Amino acid sequence: MKKIYEMSESNLLILCQIFHPNSKWESQKRFYYDQENKRKFYAVDVYSEDKRIVWEYEGPNHYNDVWKVKRDNERKEYFENEGFSFRRWPYYCQLTKDVAKHFFNNDFTEGKYLNALKAIYKSSKEQQILAPGFHITKNTPANYVDSGSKKFLNELEHFPKSLKIQVIHSLKLYIKGIGEPDLIVPDTPDYQSLLSKTCSTSYLDYYFKRKINGSMKEDP
Repeated sequence: MKKIYEMSESNLLILCQIFHPNSKWESQKRFYYDQENKRKFYAVDVYSEDKRIVWEYEGPNHYNDVWKVKRDNERKEYFENEGFSFRRWPYYCQLTKDVAKHFFNNDFTEGKYLNALKAIYKSSKEQQILAPGFHITKNTPANYVDSGSKKFLNELEHFPKSLKIQVIHSLKLYIKGIGEPDLIVPDTPDYQSLLSKTCSTSYLDYYFKRKINGSMKEDP
């Protein structure tokens, strides 16, 4: 039985070390934004001083908690004002080649990508990794607050087209599988428009945990 690996906060640190091997990377570094109150700080997931980059791995509570969404926006503004590039890795995102090129741009190489697949997914084949999207998690967009939904939909427009299609496909499979769409996405025009999009099979050569009819696959 093969375990299906996926991205995580700890894997994000590994990812940065692979794509930027000549830089120093730290995790959970504290930045005190109120010098008069040491209890007020941002603890960032991954950080590099010399690259001036801050990474945050954003789990479900970054979408389903209005106060968390507000704080995230304030955090982003703080770091950008301090001269950092502020990057977010959503929990529904996986390291496809398109995503790697999107995030790492000129620092992307085939060799680094292969090393990342081996380190994070224990595989040397892109087609064997978990597809971006929502497979069995109960942390679906139906749980998002309004500001979290807007954030999610905006992210999809700025990610590579392939990721957007993979996420849509995963949502469609999930809905087929449980037969209760209201548990997966809100019944709003934005989401209905999203689900109406055709998913080109050219983007779907990854591991989805559900079959085309929505039923669960057996462990590989």
